[in-house]
Amino acid sequence: MKIGNNFKAYRKSKGIGQAMMAEIAGASITSISDWERGRNNPELSKLIKVAEYFNDSLDSIVFFNKNQASTPSREERQLIEKFRNSPQNIQQSIRIMLNI
Repeated sequence: MKIGNNFKAYRKSKGIGQAMMAEIAGASITSISDWERGRNNPELSKLIKVAEYFNDSLDSIVFFNKNQASTPSREERQLIEKFRNSPQNIQQSIRIMLNI
């Protein structure tokens, strides 16, 4: 499995550089580069930090593909569910607030 390519695509889909990802993961920039180049695999604890930061699953990082970039995050799915379960007047207020 090529975790490095998937990890790099995941990072880029979040619009962040290696330095920011290193800070999030609690790793060095060199480690991030090594992971992305396939020289080393990330420790599970580092992947967990990234997943928690972005409120994503480990699968979404390890098995990432570009088509997933448009898949809503867990937080987005929760917002959608709360919106759908809200009374009509609340939904209308949200639409007005968001200008949709």
